[in-house]
Amino acid sequence: MKLRYILICSFLYLAILIFDIIPLMKKKRDNKKSLLIYMPVFLFTLVINILYGLSVKIPSPAEPVKDIVIWILGIK
Repeated sequence: MKLRYILICSFLYLAILIFDIIPLMKKKRDNKKSLLIYMPVFLFTLVINILYGLSVKIPSPAEPVKDIVIWILGIK
């Protein structure tokens, strides 16, 4: 089951790379900014999906986000 999940995710990420990112890299004008955001998010989600497929317990970001919102809004 784990291997199947990792293979499916890898195939889908490869398709995104081939059909979306490579053409974006080939276009020279004004794509550096979008690639600067796109590539780290792409790689981060790929790593998270592989870790999930390997049954690594990934901590929820809900508590830190809640703490940041409370800190910004000054709620006690």
